[in-house]
Amino acid sequence: MDRKVQRYKCQECGFYFTNQERYQRLSKEKIELIHKMYEEKGEQRKIARILGISLRAVQHHLKKKDERDNRVL
Repeated sequence: MDRKVQRYKCQECGFYFTNQERYQRLSKEKIELIHKMYEEKGEQRKIARILGISLRAVQHHLKKKDERDNRVL
């Protein structure tokens, strides 16, 4: 069942928006768990399903860690 969300319109520019946040930040513990599970040969889809987050979130945090590790080298 789809939930209706109230939308608001900016009087100045006409932009429509809602008062809901789009993204929920992951805790540091959950991000560390993503990395540990992946290092243990966990599949990205499986990690997302187990932790109850999107596949895209898993991929984002793995890519971010990879970029950070490459800068250190």
